[in-house]
Parts: sequence; structure tokens; C-alpha cells
Amino acid sequence: MPPEYYSRDKQLIGAQVDQEVLKELLAEKLPKLSQHFTKHGVDPALFTLNWFLCVFVDTIPVKTYLHIWDAFLFEGSKVLFRYAIAVFKYMEGTLLKQCDYMTIYNTLRDGLEYLTDTQTLTQIAFHELNPFPMRTITHKREHHYKLLEAQKKELDHIRQKYRKNSLARTPTMK
Repeated sequence: MPPEYYSRDKQLIGAQVDQEVLKELLAEKLPKLSQHFTKHGVDPALFTLNWFLCVFVDTIPVKTYLHIWDAFLFEGSKVLFRYAIAVFKYMEGTLLKQCDYMTIYNTLRDGLEYLTDTQTLTQIAFHELNPFPMRTITHKREHHYKLLEAQKKELDHIRQKYRKNSLARTPTMK
């Protein structure tokens, strides 16, 4: 996993970066589904952050996540992107039929419990979603890392300004 993936002092910035990269890849690979999520206010990170942090453990059946783990240990973190998008592709038809946030959420949550067709999922991940070069993921990570760091600095600046103004307004006790 990239540096700062599980770092609390860095606010899991590595994991946040990968969520932004995944959203970008989802928009490229499955534009209809990405637009459907946007239309209904569904942030894929609601599901996929846990998928990435736990490498799919506690989300999908053991048989399926062990299969993913084999590929992950052999090829590295790009496999997480491949399988995350493959899961969305596998469920795309059903998800596109859902017309609100809660039914999309419930459909995805419930569908993952029965995701045992590792052969189809792997076919999607490694054949239907190509190309998927690591250099593209690395480039996207660098881009989103810079954006998130800039946002973090801006938020820190706003917090400091707010604290300073709050202290200036607070009457001193004598």
C-alpha cells in the first residue's frame, strides 16, 4: 500500500487519495454508473474506503476475498482498483435500476453478501477493464495527493483563523 495509507496523523490521506483515484477510474470505465451515483448523491467511497482499508475482508464472502488477496499479494495495490470496479461492473445493471440513495446503498450492501462468482469477477477485473497500467494509477495518485494536500492546508488555515478570531472575541476573566 502507498505510504500514509493507515496513518492517523496524516488523516489516512493515502486511503483518501485512492478513493479519489477510484472515483476517476469509475467515471472512465463505467460512466453510466458514475453519473447515476452522482445523480442520486451516492459517494462510492461510502463502500470502497472499507474495501481498500480491509482489502475486502468483512465485506464479501471469504472465498471471494481470498481470491482477491491472492491477486493483491502477487500484483500489488492496483488489484484493489481492478476488483472494486469489477464489483461495480458486476452489479451495474441492478444498480442502474435503483432510483434513490437508500435503494442503491441497500442493493450494493446486500449484493456483496452473495458475491461468490470469482471466475466472472476475475474475468471482468482482468479482461473487460483493460488497460489498467500501474503508471496510470501512480500518476492519478500523485495528482490527487497534491489536491488533497492543498485542501488540507486551506482547511488548516481556516481553522487557525477561526481560533484566532474566537480567542479575540472571548472576554478575559479577571
